[in-house]
Parts: sequence; C-alpha cells; structure tokens
Amino acid sequence: MRIEFITSYFYPFTGGIENVVIHLAEGLSRRGHTVVVHTGNTYPGLQGKLAVREKHNKFLIKRYPIYPFSLFFPQLEFTDSVISLHNYSALMNDYVCRKYVKQKKVMTPYGTITYDRAQRKYPFFSTFYDSLLGRQTLSSLDTVVAMTEFEQKNIIKKYPQFRKKMVTIPSGVDIVSFNKNNSMKVPKNYFFSIGRIARSKNFENVLSVLAKFPSHHYLLAGSDNGYLKELKKIAQEKKVIEQFHYLGKVSDEEKAFLMENSDVFIMPSSAEAFSIASVEAFYYSKKVVGARSGGIIDVFRELGGSLYNSGDIQGLEKTLVKILETPVSSAVTEKRRKIIQSKYSWDKVIDDYEKTFSI
Repeated sequence: MRIEFITSYFYPFTGGIENVVIHLAEGLSRRGHTVVVHTGNTYPGLQGKLAVREKHNKFLIKRYPIYPFSLFFPQLEFTDSVISLHNYSALMNDYVCRKYVKQKKVMTPYGTITYDRAQRKYPFFSTFYDSLLGRQTLSSLDTVVAMTEFEQKNIIKKYPQFRKKMVTIPSGVDIVSFNKNNSMKVPKNYFFSIGRIARSKNFENVLSVLAKFPSHHYLLAGSDNGYLKELKKIAQEKKVIEQFHYLGKVSDEEKAFLMENSDVFIMPSSAEAFSIASVEAFYYSKKVVGARSGGIIDVFRELGGSLYNSGDIQGLEKTLVKILETPVSSAVTEKRRKIIQSKYSWDKVIDDYEKTFSI
C-alpha cells in the first residue's frame, strides 16, 4: 500500500500532531508500506528553511513553501496512494481534496471540528470556513478519524450526514524507562505541565492560583511558540515568579521523571482533542488534573483524573486542594497502566490506521 501524509509541520518539529504522524509513518513503513510525508519547509520558531527532500528512516519527506493558514501545494508521488490528511481547517488539505479527487482520503481533524468558536484560532473566519470550504472538504473524504468517542459523537451531531464515514482511533503514547535517580534538580513539591507554550494551553491559569500554594513550585516544559514572555510577565504580576520554572524542551526520559515526581500533573488547555501528555501522565503520575475540554473528558473519565471547567480559576484551585488531600492507591495506578498498555500502544494504533487505509 502507498500512503501519503499531509501535515502542516513535521520532523524535526515535535508537537502533538507531528508525534502522531511520525509514529504512523515509521510504523507503516516498517510494515512494508511505501510512505511519503508532505509538509511545510519551516515550523514555528525555526530560523531558515529545511531541505526540500529528505529520506528519514524508511520514508520520504517532501517540503514546500508554506503560507498563512497552513497553505502549501503538495505534489503527490503516486496516483494510487491513500492520502492521510491531518488537522481540519488547514488549507493545504482543502487544496489536496480538490486536486486529487479520485484518490482515497482519510482525515484526522484533532478535535477542531467540534471546538467552540472561542476555541478556534480565528473564531470569526471559522464560521465562513465551516459553511464553505470545510463542508465541501468533509464531503469529499472517505473516512474521518476521531480520537475519542466524545469527538466522534460531536462530529456526528454537527454533521449527521457523515455518520458512516466516522471511525475512532486514539493516539498512542510512548512508555519509556528512566533513571529513578535522575540528576535533574527539582523542588520537593511541584506541579508540572508540558506542551507548546501557546495561549490556547492556558498555562497562565496555573500561575493565577499558584500563590494559594506557597509550598509548591510550577515546572513547565515544552517548545516556546512566543508566549513564554507573556507567562513570565503574568508570574511577575501575580508575585509567583520565584515559584515558576520554565525548563524548555525535555527528553522523553526527563518528562517521565518529572511526571512521576510531581505532586500533580496539570493540563489546563482549552483545546485538547485527546491530550497525549495527559495519558502519559496517567501512566507515571498518581494525581492528574485537566480542564474539561473536548476529548480530554473521555480520557479522564476512563483513567480517573480530576476535571474542572476550562478557564475557571476558582475551580482549578478547589480541584488542586482536593486532589492534594486525596491519596491514590497502587491498585488504581496499576489499573491505569494496564488500560494504557493495551489501548494506547502505538502497535494497536498503527493496526487500526492500517485497517482504515486498506478498507
């Protein structure tokens, strides 16, 4: 089978979507499929341009000049490939759906279809996009991949005519071994979050309650998309700058260490289709808190975390107070790990995508 992925950004950029696509590309190419990834020739924070063509492991990466709203113009390698599109409302997908009419097309929208207008990057323009380009693109697809049952139900509610196109496949997670005696110096008591440092992640909500927990620090890791300066300003205004520590990008081993040793892992984002980091946190951390948003609701219901209403600062404070006082048994931790190992392994996810591509 020939499979061509379309995604705004890709290796060496490592966000949530990029993590899914690279695991699929690597896993499917190892199984003997011919894989090509079409992507932009730059990514947020990069100075300069990446190579136009690059062989990575067993698959090909083709890169193109990228314009606003993720518009670029992929030239597919094959006329009989399955096209795997990633992220609804990225304009390169609309272009592909109109140019390559006859080829099978599968889209993973990552929650964007079901987000509230306020959660969309461009709320005003999203109204016009959904009613024009978006609806036409969805009509041209063979399959739409939701990451949770929550997302699938809400897509069907919005577009009941696409019910037969829907399947649900979660993201996988990487479980790593790490040195329990890691040399990283961390505070005795701390909250931990990880993700792109961007406005939609709502990390400032944690800074807003941090003064209520004077014995705790807040450790934050991830690539800065230009919002770190604002977070530091907020920390200064809230008089918690001494409690706030930005760690930059961390390795998978360091991430696992930080999760396991945190008092609470917090995912405050207002726009999470699935939240790979939260599933990882359920494996390593005993206590996990998240904002009630999108597919994260299903993940927390299944694995037993604590949710608060997105953007509700008082709700976050009360949730943290309660979870700090509530012990988590080893039986609960073991149950979570068994669920994650069976349902969220990359082998299982790649199996499901392979079946979807071949139908």
